[in-house]
Amino acid sequence: MQQIGYVTRDNGDGSASVLFFKNVGLAQKLVDDDAYCDEFYGNDGEVRILTFPDIVDLNSCGFRFSDKDYDSNY
Repeated sequence: MQQIGYVTRDNGDGSASVLFFKNVGLAQKLVDDDAYCDEFYGNDGEVRILTFPDIVDLNSCGFRFSDKDYDSNY
């Protein structure tokens, strides 16, 4: 089974988006980090987890992952 994490991001203009992470630990660090508290406050300190069978190709399903956008900070 493969798991991905998702978080709600406040875009700062009254809108929100959902970011998906292959690295669930990275997503949790972002939610817990005070530097990102304004951006990820809507998650109430938790990352939501989605679980898929290994045979599912998540990229082919349309998932776009944000790990590279944030992992340089960690």
